[in-house]
Amino acid sequence: MIDFDLLRHEPERLQAELKKRFITDIDLAELTRLDEERRSSIAKLEAQQAEHKKQSESIAVQRGLKRAGSIKKAKKLAIEIKDLERAAQDATQAFIKIAALLPNLSHESVPAGKTSVDNRVEAVHGEQPHFDFPVKPHWQLAEQLGGLDSKRGARLAGSRFHYIQGDLVYLQFALLRFAMDELTQHGFVPMLTPVMVKEEALYGAGTFPIDTSEVYKLESDPLYLTGTSEIALLNYHAHETIEVEESPQRFMGYSTNFRREAGAYGKDIKGLIRQHQFDKLELFIFVSQEQSWDFFEKELLTICEGLMLKLGLHFRRVTLSSGDLPRKFQKTYDLETWLPSEQRYLETHSISHAGDFQARRLGIKYKTATGQRRYVHTLNATGFAFSRMPVVILENFQQADGRVKIPEVLQPYLHNRALLGQK
Repeated sequence: MIDFDLLRHEPERLQAELKKRFITDIDLAELTRLDEERRSSIAKLEAQQAEHKKQSESIAVQRGLKRAGSIKKAKKLAIEIKDLERAAQDATQAFIKIAALLPNLSHESVPAGKTSVDNRVEAVHGEQPHFDFPVKPHWQLAEQLGGLDSKRGARLAGSRFHYIQGDLVYLQFALLRFAMDELTQHGFVPMLTPVMVKEEALYGAGTFPIDTSEVYKLESDPLYLTGTSEIALLNYHAHETIEVEESPQRFMGYSTNFRREAGAYGKDIKGLIRQHQFDKLELFIFVSQEQSWDFFEKELLTICEGLMLKLGLHFRRVTLSSGDLPRKFQKTYDLETWLPSEQRYLETHSISHAGDFQARRLGIKYKTATGQRRYVHTLNATGFAFSRMPVVILENFQQADGRVKIPEVLQPYLHNRALLGQK
C-alpha cells in the first residue's frame, strides 16, 4: 500500500507512475473522489459520535422532563450514527477496492518498458558451456536417470505434477544443504513455514488483489495455498514493532509451494520448469529505511549471485522494466541461467525491493534511535527454486553418456560422488 498522502498532494506523481508501468485499470480522478467521500463520511461520523458522547454526559446530571427529552434525542442520534457507520464503511470499501490496485513507486533506476523484452541486462557471469554431442533437454535426462516420472504424476493429479525420485531428490537436498550452509554464514535464520494462509496474509503481501487467478483456494476452509514462503515470512511480524536499527532481520524459508499457472497454457509442458507444486528456499529481510538500498544492492544481490558463481553456472543479471515489474515492488533483479537445450536464458532467481509497501498493509514498524516509529522496508529473493535449479544443472553439466557431472561444491553433500547416474 502506498502513502495516501501522495494521492491528495502529489497526484501527478502517481499519474506518472501509472503511465510508466503501462497500468490502465485505475482512474485517479475517480479514486480521488472516493477518497474525499470516504473522509467526509468519517468526519460526519466522528462529529456525531462526539455529539452523542456529549449528550450522554449531560444526561447523567439531568433530571425530570429535561432528562427524558435528552434521552429521546440521544436515541435518535444513535440511530443516525449507525447509518453513518454503514455509509463510512461502504465509502471506505469502495475506496480501498481501487486503492489496493495502486502500484508501488518504482525506483528511478528501473528502465522504462512495457514487457520483458525491455528488461536491461546488467551483468553476465561464467562461461557458456559448449558440447560436442547432441544436447538433451532436462526432462529427458531426468527420465533416463530414473529421477522423473511424469506419466504416473499426471495419472495421479493431472498435468504439471510429477513423481521426483532417486538422484533428483538427492540433488535437491544437496542444493538445499549447500545454500543453507552458505546463508547461515550471512546471518539468515532457517524457518519452516505454513503453506496455508488467510486472505489478509496474501493481501498484506501484495499478492491480492492482483494475482488471485494464480492462487489455489480451499473449498471448505477460508484458507489459500501459498506460492512462496515470502507470504508466511512477511506475516511473521504482522502488526508488530520490531528491532532492525542495528541489524536487519534475515530469514530463509523452505516450503512446498503451489501455483495454478493459469496463464501458462501450452508453455513448458514437459519437465520441471512450470509445475503446480514445487519446493523453494526463499530469502526474506526486514530492514530499516536508511539501510535498505545499500543492503539490497551490495549484500543481498551479492549473496544470490555468489551461490550461482560457486556452482559454476553461466548466468546473467537483468533489471525488470517498468511494465514487467510486479506492482508491489520498487525494483527487481532477475538472475537468468543458460538453458542449452533451448539456447536461451531461464529465470532462476528474483531479488526484489518492496520499500514500505508491504509493511504499510501489515502495520510492521521499527523504532529509530530518536524514538520515531517508521515502517520497515522488506526485501525478498529466491535462494533456490527446485523447479528450476535441477533443470539448469542437468542441462549444463550433462555428459555424452547421459550422466551428469555434479558441481564440485555439491559433491560433499552427495557422498563425494562426481556424477549423477554413477553406480
